[in-house]
Amino acid sequence: TPSIRFPTLGARLRSGQATFVGAGLPGMVVRLYLDNRQVGEGVVTTREEWRLTPQEPLAPGVHLARVAALNPEGAIIAESAPVVFMVEEEASSHQPRLPLPTPALPLAVSSLAFGDRERQSLVVRGQATPHSGVSAWVGGQPIRFANALIDGGWQFWLFGDEPWAGEDLVEIRTSLGERLVTEARPPAGPVVLRYAPLLLSPLDGDVLTTRRPLLLGLAQPSSEVGVLVNGRIVARVVADRQGTWAYQLVEPLPVGYSVLAAEVEDSWTTPKLKSRPVVVMLAPQL
Repeated sequence: TPSIRFPTLGARLRSGQATFVGAGLPGMVVRLYLDNRQVGEGVVTTREEWRLTPQEPLAPGVHLARVAALNPEGAIIAESAPVVFMVEEEASSHQPRLPLPTPALPLAVSSLAFGDRERQSLVVRGQATPHSGVSAWVGGQPIRFANALIDGGWQFWLFGDEPWAGEDLVEIRTSLGERLVTEARPPAGPVVLRYAPLLLSPLDGDVLTTRRPLLLGLAQPSSEVGVLVNGRIVARVVADRQGTWAYQLVEPLPVGYSVLAAEVEDSWTTPKLKSRPVVVMLAPQL
C-alpha cells in the first residue's frame, strides 16, 4: 500500500509550491490526487520512495491529498490514508484559487453540546462530502482537522482554557471551499453525548502480581468517576480533558477473585453509567 510522508497530517505549508513525498514498493506506479482531482503520476524508486510536484501551485486553504497504486492496466489496486494539510495565505500572493469540485453533500452542523460540566470542551458534529477534509477554526486559527467519513459524518472535540461563551464563534471549513460559522451556544441542558466509562487496565481474566494494582481507564472528559472493587466504591477520581483517568488502589485486594469496575458520578446521568466488570485473580502467595 502506498503512503504519503510529506506533507504530514495537519501540516501547515507556507508556500503553495510543494513536492509530495511518499513510500511504496519499488517499481510501483502511483497516482497523486489532490482534493479528489488527479494531479500527477510517478514510479516508486529502488529506495521505496516517490516524489511528485503538481504543476499548479496550491491555493491557500485546507487541502486533502491521497495517493493510489496502479496495476499495468492503469486500474487502482490500493490507496493510502488521506492526509489533510493547510497552505497558509501569503500577503504578497496573487495566485488565483484552483477550481474546486462541487460538494456532493453540503456542509452542515447537526449537533452542538458541551463535553463537560465546566463547559470547557465543546462537541461539534456535522455532515460534509464523504472523504473531504474538514477543519475547525477559532479566532482565525485552525485548531482541529478531520476527514469526513464514508457517510459524510464528522466530529470535533474543541477544548478551551476558559468556559465557552455564547459569543464565541466556531468556523467550520472543508477542502471543497465551504465555510460555516456557528456560535458556541449549545441548547440549554446537560451534555448530550454521554457514554459509559471504560476500564482499560487490568484486563478481564488477568492474574495480578500485586495486591494494589494501578487502574487505568477512559470516561467523559472532566467527569467524576467512581472506582468500584467487588461492588463497593473505594475512590472517586476526575477524568482529565482527554477523558483519561487513573487510580492506584490503597486497600490491598483479597486473595482470589475480585471484580473491578467504574461508574460515572454525574447528576446528569440517571441511572449511573457503569463500565463492564473486569474479573481479576490474585494468587494465594501474594
